[in-house]
Amino acid sequence: ALAPVRNGEVLKPDTFEALPEVTRKGIEQDIQTLQQELQKIMEHMPRLEKERRRALRELNQEFANYAVKESIDEERAAFADLPEVLGYLDAVQADVIDNVHLFIMQSELRESTEFAGVSNETGDGGLVPEGSMPAMLGSSFRRYETNLIVDNSGAAGAPVVHEGKPSLAELVGRVEHLAQMGALVTDFTLIKPGALHRANGGYLLLDSRALLMQPFAWDA
Repeated sequence: ALAPVRNGEVLKPDTFEALPEVTRKGIEQDIQTLQQELQKIMEHMPRLEKERRRALRELNQEFANYAVKESIDEERAAFADLPEVLGYLDAVQADVIDNVHLFIMQSELRESTEFAGVSNETGDGGLVPEGSMPAMLGSSFRRYETNLIVDNSGAAGAPVVHEGKPSLAELVGRVEHLAQMGALVTDFTLIKPGALHRANGGYLLLDSRALLMQPFAWDA
């Protein structure tokens, strides 16, 4: 609401009513004009805020492109003969630029925890639990990791796997979870292989009786 002011002080109702009629009408007209202009400004605020956010996002993405391109180009040169890796690097660069706000939030969160004196180390040099806030600061880069569930590159021949407890999870693998902020969360890095994965291309040895005694294992 707008109110008339004289000498830096708001006029009281009785003082305003004591003014000449011409003066009162002039003030009322000025107030009405200002209210209309203010209404127009308020109506444009959501659009202006949207444009501000868009411009800020584009600016962040532009700087992110400059910051990421050189590092990604170095990796491209190192893996120039591997098209699959080059495709992955292209996807990483595009994703970093599109999600630069995640890294900005991570940086702000780290600064706030450091300002508050929070550390991810305990007094004896150990680390705080995985679910604590400082331990989650590196999660923005987690999306670019790879999860190699089976590596037989060092094997001399076909893999031979003996599974003594052929339960469903031990055969087909499982997805593990972490407790964070009172909730169980997971992602692709927590996918664990089963015996069928480890024996792929080779041999899997099972005790048939033990297999039949495990629920749902035979169907797998």
